[in-house]
Amino acid sequence: MPLATVKNEFQLTIPAPIRKKAAIKVGDLLEFSFEPDGSIRLLPKSLIDKRQAAVKFFDEFIKDVKPRGEFADMTEDEIMSESIAIVKEVRAERKKRNLKCE
Repeated sequence: MPLATVKNEFQLTIPAPIRKKAAIKVGDLLEFSFEPDGSIRLLPKSLIDKRQAAVKFFDEFIKDVKPRGEFADMTEDEIMSESIAIVKEVRAERKKRNLKCE
């Protein structure tokens, strides 16, 4: 079992065989936890940016949602195209209204 020495400011170097097997790279985050038997456990963790988190949340949220009404028989691409067309129509209508107000 490889050993590591705690250095100044409580830094330690993860032994190469452990580092390689766990695919730990410079800059990676590790989560520390205490186990009931008194051992310390390190788990590699990854952070995702806010956009990735939002996409993941949205994907999880809609995975069980089934299209209804006029969208029931449409594919995802058809729904997206229709949605984009509707947004364009609404924006054009708003733009027309704003021009009339000026």
